[in-house]
Amino acid sequence: MKAIDLTGKSPGGERQNLSEILPLDFPMILQIFPHYQCCSQCSFCLFSIEEDKRHFVSSIKSMPSELYKKCIDDIKNSRKKLKVFRIVGLGEPLMYPYISEMCKYAKKSNIADRIEVITNAIPLSKKLSEKLKIEVKYDSSYEEKNPKKTSIVIRDGTRHEINHHGFRGYSGCPRTLDKHVQLIYEPIMDVLSKKRFSNEDAHYVSNALEDTILHDDLSHGFSLDGIKDFLKDVGDCSGFSPFYEAHVRLNMALWGNKKKKKELKKYFTKDK
Repeated sequence: MKAIDLTGKSPGGERQNLSEILPLDFPMILQIFPHYQCCSQCSFCLFSIEEDKRHFVSSIKSMPSELYKKCIDDIKNSRKKLKVFRIVGLGEPLMYPYISEMCKYAKKSNIADRIEVITNAIPLSKKLSEKLKIEVKYDSSYEEKNPKKTSIVIRDGTRHEINHHGFRGYSGCPRTLDKHVQLIYEPIMDVLSKKRFSNEDAHYVSNALEDTILHDDLSHGFSLDGIKDFLKDVGDCSGFSPFYEAHVRLNMALWGNKKKKKELKKYFTKDK
């Protein structure tokens, strides 16, 4: 493996060597959490657990707009500039009722070289994107090579993600963070650690098992052609590792029909 020198390179512009400029007299990045609510309940996130267990999260759901403006004004009055001003949070920032005004005020105040919003994009409507002046672009080459396939993969991929915590009455897996840890991750980690596998390995196996269970759950009401197409794309792009092949074989044994099994069989390299 050959090392790559990333000196001076950064996604946000020119990278500065911190050892040459420390101690800082002003932060490079400032993050603001404007909204302590979310439209998702991802199993790995604290929003999947009961509210009274989120000990360090503010009881105030939304930052008052006056407080936000004061933060921006204080930065502006310092006569110094941030590298990045980031609107993110323990929550979904696009659910904040004044998100467009928030972005405009920060930009108008010229407090940072770059303004970022970290979002899952679920609440991003056409009206909101116009307010934020967001232009959504995507690479159309995949759709051109696979007509009508993109929408099917996205449809079933969305069902997959939602069913981690339960899709429209389906059982889902693991449903909550507690169940993920207690019923899936910890037993797997207990076994793998004795064989000197890492924490990352246990997380990977846990996620694969949860995916398999939720696919079997969804297959009682959906064809899951999009999941099958996704698995085929993995095979076309990189082939299956021994573990991934076992993962696909188990999925096909649980919910694959003859057609799906035949389409995926060509990527198998193991006899058993």
